[in-house]
Amino acid sequence: MASATNAMATSLVPPSRTMASYLTEYGVSGMSVGAATCCTNPLDVIKVRLQLADGGTRKGMMATATGIVRQEGCTALFKGISAALMRSGIYGGARLGFYGPMKSLLSPGKDPTFGTKLMAGMASGAAAAAIANPTDLIKVRLQAQKIGNAGGVVPQYNGALGAITHIMRAEGVLGLWRGVQPSMMRSAVLTATQAATYDEAKRHVLKITGMKEGVQTHLGCSLLTGLITTTVINPVEVVKNTMFTKGKECNLGPIATAGDIFAREGIRGMYKGWTANYARLGPQTTITFLVLEKLRSVTGLGTV
Repeated sequence: MASATNAMATSLVPPSRTMASYLTEYGVSGMSVGAATCCTNPLDVIKVRLQLADGGTRKGMMATATGIVRQEGCTALFKGISAALMRSGIYGGARLGFYGPMKSLLSPGKDPTFGTKLMAGMASGAAAAAIANPTDLIKVRLQAQKIGNAGGVVPQYNGALGAITHIMRAEGVLGLWRGVQPSMMRSAVLTATQAATYDEAKRHVLKITGMKEGVQTHLGCSLLTGLITTTVINPVEVVKNTMFTKGKECNLGPIATAGDIFAREGIRGMYKGWTANYARLGPQTTITFLVLEKLRSVTGLGTV
């Protein structure tokens, strides 16, 4: 039985690669996303608060950040960091770690087209989100809860493990997968846009300018990728976070939730928190790809 399983696993790996190389790719992908998460968690907290604000109480990025620090303290900007890092290892590792193998699977023996890269990104992103949805949900719940200073509000969730226990008791095990549909949609769009845009942009830059692989090339391509990715995924993220935080109160599906937000707040409602989202996703994309390229080089995986 064991030999049959090993044979099956080996048969899924192209002759040019080993299972160890795939595990290494998963590991370096998770580490690169984790490094970026540590640097951008405060911006993620601000972004979540902005995206969940009612249309009539909308504030700017700086006003929201100042309000959080004044009312909840500086440490509030690192809410959900434990869940965010746990998510980075699982979700980030799978999202970017599956992208390369998926490209090879969809275009065996030939250079993948941009369309193939988009499909590979969508498939790897959706799979990663389905697996890691509980960590994403917990992260958003922790970041969204407001805790006042002395005499303030008692937090509903006390850390990541406390949030898991509370959600399972109140909403059941499936409550941890609430909002998984928009989460998969967001991740599919994010990975397709982020990975494929970076991949394709770098290919054209190297071909047209004659530049070589290096920090300058990686930096320029990742900055452009962050801008495009933020604009594409912001509406999906607003819907996802709304479903995540409302819990049982949200009886609508992703399409109906999007329609409700649009009816109440218009197109601006779908782009709430764009500035904070780019302020976070721009640097995160840049740090992720800079670290990823370096780790892939060190481990012998080659460039993205």
